[in-house]
Formats: sequence, C-alpha cells, structure tokens
Amino acid sequence: MDGENRTGSERQAVKGLRVGVVDNLPIVRAGVSYILSVSGVVQKSIECATAADALRLAQDGSIDIILIDPFTLPGGAQNIPPLGRFPGAQLMIISTVSDANSVGFALRNGARAYILKTVSPGELVRAVGEVARGHSYVTPSLTAQLFANIQSVSGQEAVA
Repeated sequence: MDGENRTGSERQAVKGLRVGVVDNLPIVRAGVSYILSVSGVVQKSIECATAADALRLAQDGSIDIILIDPFTLPGGAQNIPPLGRFPGAQLMIISTVSDANSVGFALRNGARAYILKTVSPGELVRAVGEVARGHSYVTPSLTAQLFANIQSVSGQEAVA
C-alpha cells in the first residue's frame, strides 16, 4: 500500500488523526477503518452508522475528519450541509455516486474531498492525508465531469 512509500515527514504531518467513518454497511465501515489504521496516519477510527452520530462526534471534538457516504443514509444528500458547515471537523465524501451534480453539491456545501468507493487503499490514504493537511481532493476520474459541468453552466450564464 502507498502508506509504506511515504516519507517520515508526510506521515508526521497527519499522525494522530482521528477519523469518523460513516456508512450504512458495517463491512464498509470496518474495511475503511482497517485501511486507515494500518496506514500509520490515523491514530483513531470511529465507526458510525448515522450522520447524526458523526455530527455529535464532531461537536464534542472526538474527530478531525468525517468520512461519509451520505447517499446511503436516511436523508441522503441533505446530510451534507450540516456536516460541511461544522468547523470542528473536515468533511470527506466516499461514495459510489459519481454524477457531477452530486459531486458539485457536496463541494459547494463544505466537503473538502470527494472520492469513489472504487479507489485503491493507497488513494484513500492519500486523500485523507491531503484533507488533514488542509488541502482538497477529488478522485481524478471525476475531474473531467466536473470541468464539463462547470463549462456547461458557464456557457449558459454567458448566453443568458
């Protein structure tokens, strides 16, 4: 996994990170938590089954990053704005939903990253590390869709 190829300073930059993993499926939560724990960059991974549980963890300072698939939970995309506006934890989306409108909605409402559940373990760790360092991250396969969507909207605004 890419975690072994990281330099000591890269590991140090995100060491001690606390991540809330939120998904409706226990096997997904456990798998993501395991990948993050063996990466060496996450001190603690807390699994949650609801967005409300994640928000409580963020409010009490228990987590630094919320890694959530909001589309599988009750409320769907409407889970994003309250979590994205909370200053205590950075919001990351991990989902199978890949349409540009959903990705754009998440990013406009506070998500710092959007990755697909098809990413490699190394890319998952890389994305978490980027967010922990204050950067944003979008799965590379989504960027072409995002640009096309933005260009389409910009073209419509110029005509209007």
